[in-house]
Amino acid sequence: MALTERDYDAIFEEIRRGIPPHEVTYGKVVKRDEKKKLVWLKEYGDQAIPIVGLRQKVTYYDTTPTGVKKREAVVEPEVPKLGELVVVLRQMGSRRLPKCLGPVLSRAGSYVGG
Repeated sequence: MALTERDYDAIFEEIRRGIPPHEVTYGKVVKRDEKKKLVWLKEYGDQAIPIVGLRQKVTYYDTTPTGVKKREAVVEPEVPKLGELVVVLRQMGSRRLPKCLGPVLSRAGSYVGG
């Protein structure tokens, strides 16, 4: 006997109840370690927060006197500067290791953390 849509809804509801909600906070960087890609925020005390990002391969074109050359480079996320407002996510609730997603880039509109 195949599962019905109601059965699937019940399964997904149980999964949703078992996963704690994401906790998103904002804070200003008070200390940073560029080499290890870590930041510290006042709200988290002496707990180092790793920067989460994707390493990407990009293609760019270099113009030289002899012509245009296609080149590739690997780019990594930057460590936010001191005083920058960053977004921190605790993916599996408040008891888990926080992860810094990066700086808040827009100053327009309203957002938590000022």
